[in-house]
Amino acid sequence: STQHNNQPLLRSKMSETQTTKDDAENNDTDASTDINIDCTLVTQAATTDIRDILSRPRDIHTRISERTMPMPGFDDTFVDIVDYILRITHWIWHDKEVELCSRYYSQGCVLHTMVGDIVGCDTVVENTVKTLEAFSDRILDGENVVWSRDGSNNDMSYYSSHLITSRMTNDGDSEWGPATKIRATRIRTIADCVCRDNKIVEEWLMRDNAFLVETLGFSVEVVAKSQAKADFERGWSLVEFLEPERNRVKKNRKDVYPLCDPIRVCGTDGAADANTTSFAQVLLGYLWQTPYDSSSSRLGVSVFYDTRVTAHLPRGRDVYGTLELAEFLTMYTMGLSEILISVDHVACIPYLWEENSAPRENGAVDLAVRWTMTAKHTGDSDLLGPASGAPVYLLAGSHWRIVRGTRIREEWTVWDEIALLRQVESYRLTHP
Repeated sequence: STQHNNQPLLRSKMSETQTTKDDAENNDTDASTDINIDCTLVTQAATTDIRDILSRPRDIHTRISERTMPMPGFDDTFVDIVDYILRITHWIWHDKEVELCSRYYSQGCVLHTMVGDIVGCDTVVENTVKTLEAFSDRILDGENVVWSRDGSNNDMSYYSSHLITSRMTNDGDSEWGPATKIRATRIRTIADCVCRDNKIVEEWLMRDNAFLVETLGFSVEVVAKSQAKADFERGWSLVEFLEPERNRVKKNRKDVYPLCDPIRVCGTDGAADANTTSFAQVLLGYLWQTPYDSSSSRLGVSVFYDTRVTAHLPRGRDVYGTLELAEFLTMYTMGLSEILISVDHVACIPYLWEENSAPRENGAVDLAVRWTMTAKHTGDSDLLGPASGAPVYLLAGSHWRIVRGTRIREEWTVWDEIALLRQVESYRLTHP
């Protein structure tokens, strides 16, 4: 894999005291000046009517209003990185202007998925066309965009974590099977992008393919076996392909430390701080790296989650409350050993904050985490079947809405469960 996840964890810079303004026509930034961005002025996707965003004039050479952050190299029409992500997604998928991929993806862009990398904007265009041939009315509605400014003032890269809900009708043959004419709704995707100079240069794509396949009337398990068999017949192994990623996770993993008081993810000024990363590392460690039959993971659920939490999980699973969430984790970790977690990126923005609102210490935030997991399937599992010994890998994205700085009230987590099952089935074929 060509993922570049050994970088330090990065986060948003948020300040109540200064709003960044463009000082010149070319929107250049003085590298000697520290840049503070008031997140309360940046477009908030989760709480803004998308029609208001889409109604902005589209002339790419016309500045429609004062920018809320420096965006050197970006088309003048974009106010901020959230506006950029929401509008180019709408133009490409809703308006079917697929050729815009060539404008907004770099020539050498890399899109990472659990089953392989997509390289180059020409390949992005080809894949988009193929998807629309199978799902001609597919739309991508942006439910949220959690962002951070990554890199130096000279670099000016932005990182966006885009939570998407899709609706589509399967009116053409697809990679899953022949056309079914069935409409699939509520198919979730999280697309994490690195954006620079008006281009997406790298992306991590996490989509709930299992729920899509199940909605279309196909068997998730049969599809995974069929894909594994096709891989085997062409002499390719998904398990071997993912080995570099599994090794990276083992190198980056963090030990689980004793869980004491809840970790606050935003200070009194609303700024994301080191606790934001600690929150993600400790939470995921307790939920996944502790044995499924112990009380530790349940303790993690009770400490980090509101008792009324609603969690939207892979394969279209919706659970309510800490009991059902703990049951999901028990089901998913059953049969897995040597579970290790790597937190690869964290970003944090305010939720429902207004300029000069107070008190910030009790405000809600949206935290987006891209994380990866490796484990071994050494025990019987309702999900993965009889023990296979297969090494497995997950690429996952989570959006957490955190209230009063400490507890998750709502969660959206996405990964490709078919790709997980495909790894196990591939290993069975080579290790009968």
